[in-house]
Amino acid sequence: MVVPPHAIGSLVLPVVQARAWRRQLVRQRAGDEAIAALTRSGRIRAVESWTSLPTLGDTAVLRVRTAREGDLIVKVAVSTAAGQGLDRHAHLLGHLAGVAAVRRAVPELMVVGDLGRHRYVVERAVPGRPLTGARGRGARAAALRTAAQVHAATAGPPGDATGVVLASVEADLARLGRVCRTATHRRTVDRLALALAAGLDTPGLVTSVVHGDFWSGNVLAVGPADELRSISIVDWERGSLHGLPEVDQVHYLLTEHPVGFSAAVRSWLDAPGTTIGERLADIDVPVLNPRLGSALCAALAWLSHVGAGLDTARRFRAGPLWVRTEVGAVLDTLGGRGGALEDLAERRG
Repeated sequence: MVVPPHAIGSLVLPVVQARAWRRQLVRQRAGDEAIAALTRSGRIRAVESWTSLPTLGDTAVLRVRTAREGDLIVKVAVSTAAGQGLDRHAHLLGHLAGVAAVRRAVPELMVVGDLGRHRYVVERAVPGRPLTGARGRGARAAALRTAAQVHAATAGPPGDATGVVLASVEADLARLGRVCRTATHRRTVDRLALALAAGLDTPGLVTSVVHGDFWSGNVLAVGPADELRSISIVDWERGSLHGLPEVDQVHYLLTEHPVGFSAAVRSWLDAPGTTIGERLADIDVPVLNPRLGSALCAALAWLSHVGAGLDTARRFRAGPLWVRTEVGAVLDTLGGRGGALEDLAERRG
């Protein structure tokens, strides 16, 4: 029997809703247990109230109001992968706290530890609201400039950590390979690995601290979109001490695209031959590796995005609809005859 396209949504929606409800219930229980344990142990004192914040992953996030410390953010991992993400988050916050130029752009880390089987982090809440929905040029430029400050302040010597970048790419490719259901897609992933390695074999590559999931929802700001007074970048679970700063910038732009992330990636892949410096020339932010191909940066941003999605879905398997739209559609473009994969490997002048 062939199911008509309009009926697929009605069949899939209840499953998606049930999965989301189960995730929310697990996070809520873990969060409530964590607050009770942290209060009993005295690691958080004078708690007045707490509220669960919306999230899609395997980490419960709570805003806790205290009489002594003000508002705190408590994050509690409900899977091993999420716990590893919290460790990365805490490590990067600790590192950035020692960089005077950017320490005010990230939350202040307070406590890290374990509550039985749950890893947790406590940090001081930063002021502001997420820039989600603020698609104006001023808000975009302000967010990208803040990220650029982090990149510039933490940039290492050219060519020093290319191997670390490749290791991260290989880890995301391995996650990607596990959800490929067809031989064609698996072959495309193998070819993609070779193309990315060739594209990253670039003399003088500059790496820096990167966020890894940089989008408007992870940027908190105070003030109206056209005159923001302070900006903070939160949620560093996918971050790295050594990454390509342009991937953060491109990821932000792709998530803002009105056609959706996957379609935006495909549009960048369909416009080969330009450098990232040329592509971002109209945005007033520095580009540390301007000669990298724009298609290469888009592919790396997509790979990081997919890796984050598969990481957050570790406890609850990624749904087939998500895999089809976010993974399969881009692999079809990469595996087509338009030369997208070849463009990734091409060296720029």
